[in-house]
Amino acid sequence: MARSHRTQQAREFALRALLAAEGTPITDRALRDHIRRGVGGTWTELDLGDVVRDLDLDGLIAGMASDLRNDTVWLLTEKGEISARQLR
Repeated sequence: MARSHRTQQAREFALRALLAAEGTPITDRALRDHIRRGVGGTWTELDLGDVVRDLDLDGLIAGMASDLRNDTVWLLTEKGEISARQLR
């Protein structure tokens, strides 16, 4: 299925944010906020969740539960880092 331009932009913003974090995990909330600010427009929580979930399913990011924050934190996978570096 082809992605919309807006969705592709959101994926790229998410990958760039995680690359810029240099291996420091980013909380789910912070990642979603970064997408919302970076791409602009109206985003529902479902839209944002779909972008993050698709990146995870594509093997570009990996999430893990954070016991301290009761939230998911995200990191780039090796595949995601390669993809993010190609966006520069």
